[in-house]
Amino acid sequence: RIKKDELIATACTFIALRESKTPFSFNELSAVCENVSKRELGRCCKRCFVFLQQVHSTKGSRKNQTILDNIPRYAANLGYTRVEIMFLKDICRHIEKTGIVRGGNPLSITAAVFLFVADYIKIPLTIELVANTIGIAENTVSKSLKFLSRSDKSKIFTKQILCRLDEFKNERSNL
Repeated sequence: RIKKDELIATACTFIALRESKTPFSFNELSAVCENVSKRELGRCCKRCFVFLQQVHSTKGSRKNQTILDNIPRYAANLGYTRVEIMFLKDICRHIEKTGIVRGGNPLSITAAVFLFVADYIKIPLTIELVANTIGIAENTVSKSLKFLSRSDKSKIFTKQILCRLDEFKNERSNL
């Protein structure tokens, strides 16, 4: 019983930290919790998070957060122009539609998309800058970026996205 109480309390703490956008990683929290395994904690966090999403959706108070919802909020703070933000939105729509990146924190996936696209179109951004702007831990961003970088680039940069990228590069060179 003590183990179960500690598990639920730790899972709720993790979700509260995520909801308040406090930069605290899952690994840091699981290291503090001595009586619960990392696997059990991960499962419990997912169950609690799904439960809270269902409660929020039945109340109609808040819809599920997506990667696309986060793009306009943080892109301007990172120095992206209006055209670049539209390009980021196109890529995020494609990533969400195809399910290239599943699960995870939408904020960390958003940060990974910012860095992934910045690297591809040669905009100098650092993990530290993106993490601080969004308000999440750098190691969370690094993990999401590694996952996104390992995925097949042809699935992300389709013909439609590449056409959009050419338009973007032409517009950027005219500035």
